[in-house]
Amino acid sequence: MDRAKATEYFSERFDLLHAGERYGEHAEAVKGMAALLAEVISDPAPRVKVGSQSVPKGRFLQLTADHAAYVAESVAAQTGKIRNPRSYLLTALYRAPETVSARSRGKQATGKKTAEQKARDAEQSAQQTAWIQDFLADFGKGATEDG
Repeated sequence: MDRAKATEYFSERFDLLHAGERYGEHAEAVKGMAALLAEVISDPAPRVKVGSQSVPKGRFLQLTADHAAYVAESVAAQTGKIRNPRSYLLTALYRAPETVSARSRGKQATGKKTAEQKARDAEQSAQQTAWIQDFLADFGKGATEDG
């Protein structure tokens, strides 16, 4: 799949025309993920390195808007330093189908969060969201310049 078709595919798949409404504060992060996935899918190699493994790229084509939202939220909640954002995002996206259902089961089991937990989560989310949006904005600029 060429880059333009891959970009169009993920734009439709993640409903990027309505990204602001759909993803809220994570809209730019999801747009960056779509650009990253378009780059990966348009590469002529049949496999991509995810973590320490070489995996088929076809699984990325199965990702949905829910998966993208999950990854954006997860990255925003991440408190540790991400040393390799591209690898981190590819790994998170590749594993999203497995972990979305586990997350849903976990939320049902844990119940409500305390006000302190919510405040801490919001602060961490804001910090990580700003960091990942900077990365994805830079990534998008590079993709625009290259493509």
